[in-house]
Amino acid sequence: MWIALLIFSASCFCQVSDKNEFENLKNILFGNSSDISELPIYADPPTMDFNDFKKDRFIFQIDSIEIEKIKKYRNELEPFIVQRIDSGYSWVYLAAFLYYESAVPKIKDMLLNCDKFYGWEGGDYQKIERYLDDEQYCYQMAYIAAIEHITGKSISESIKLTDQENTYLKNKANKCVECNKDALAFCWARWLLDKLTK
Repeated sequence: MWIALLIFSASCFCQVSDKNEFENLKNILFGNSSDISELPIYADPPTMDFNDFKKDRFIFQIDSIEIEKIKKYRNELEPFIVQRIDSGYSWVYLAAFLYYESAVPKIKDMLLNCDKFYGWEGGDYQKIERYLDDEQYCYQMAYIAAIEHITGKSISESIKLTDQENTYLKNKANKCVECNKDALAFCWARWLLDKLTK
């Protein structure tokens, strides 16, 4: 009887302890996400840091104890992290680190709506090919790297375009023909379509 009571008490203590630990972890991760230095993972697509995903390397801004807790509470944290995916690349990288399949549709949506052009110096911007270089689309490449890391497949195998998405991208891509001010508005779609259909 005493043994059963001790086991029950220990079990209750562990549950309370785990709940407190999880709540503390949530405060660490989500308490002050407006400060970049407080985010769990450093993310800076223009540095091409997403290439490290292939080596399973992520630059954490929290200590190893918190990293282990993130792994421990991977499932419990999933809805909170996925909910924040569109608020910064740090959350995209963290979703990739944790292999959240549920994040893929949201990351796909952000990829299809990302028309950022980095504009690296150098190269001949009088040629349309310069507007189709991978290095010009580091933000999109970060989304692609995250999806590929999570799924373990190439981007063309990982996501499929709906008819509506395909038409939208094609309409924009078809206007990427001249090196003028419109090139920035349309060439990202041509570049992306090429990535998604290889």
